[in-house]
Amino acid sequence: MPQPRARASDDQRTAILHALDAAFTDGRLSSFEHFERTRTATRARFIDELRPLVADLQGTDADLGLDDPKEDGSADADRRERPRPWWRRTGVVAGGIIAVLVVAGIAVAASGGPDPEPEPPGPLHTLDGMTRMLDAAEDEFAGQDIDSMSIYGDNAVLLNEDPARPGTRLTHSFRGEWKETAFSSRTDSPTFRVEDIDPSVVMGAIDAAPGELDMDDDASTSHVSVYPDALGEPEFVVNVSEGPSEPLGSVTVGGDGQIREVSEPR
Repeated sequence: MPQPRARASDDQRTAILHALDAAFTDGRLSSFEHFERTRTATRARFIDELRPLVADLQGTDADLGLDDPKEDGSADADRRERPRPWWRRTGVVAGGIIAVLVVAGIAVAASGGPDPEPEPPGPLHTLDGMTRMLDAAEDEFAGQDIDSMSIYGDNAVLLNEDPARPGTRLTHSFRGEWKETAFSSRTDSPTFRVEDIDPSVVMGAIDAAPGELDMDDDASTSHVSVYPDALGEPEFVVNVSEGPSEPLGSVTVGGDGQIREVSEPR
């Protein structure tokens, strides 16, 4: 008797989206490939629809939480095949680990301690949170070419061209403040300017998306993807679901607040 297809969770879809963002940053995906795969991931209902999106990018399904123990007949089989932790394979003793941690602690103390963590940004899918995040982005990136931005509930990721090194793309993440996290050399791609993003338009798109998708009051926004349109203006793709195990639908809105496309959950 065939096994039923395993449904994908929001966490699994989000893991795939992060993997695609990283591949785009590393130059392993073009902007078009990134856009198409991201769009497919947000609409995926089953795990077997997610796997092909990263088959040529990731090492194993386990890296992204796509393992399904039922597929090999039992969870025990999965445990038997799982490699032993590195500290058991290499024979590293706990004392060595503790010594390393003690030395690291001394080094941190000698340097005056780690940099203080920025204040948590709070929910970004609100007008206040969206405005604070975009204000910080404008302070940091005004006048710069932005490839894409992904706005999640409590963090955001932005890909832009390095002003000092044309052709090199930088990835920044926002958790209270913008910080550079990675870079890669890539060819030119369409861009927009962060100062052209109106937070009230983004929030209007978030508020309108559930109704456009005929979803109930419990529907919530997974994330908002921002891409340049054909004219180099920001375009917003709002991804919404009715629950953790429910598929994502999306609504695409232009910088003028007009709805351009509605993609029903499937």
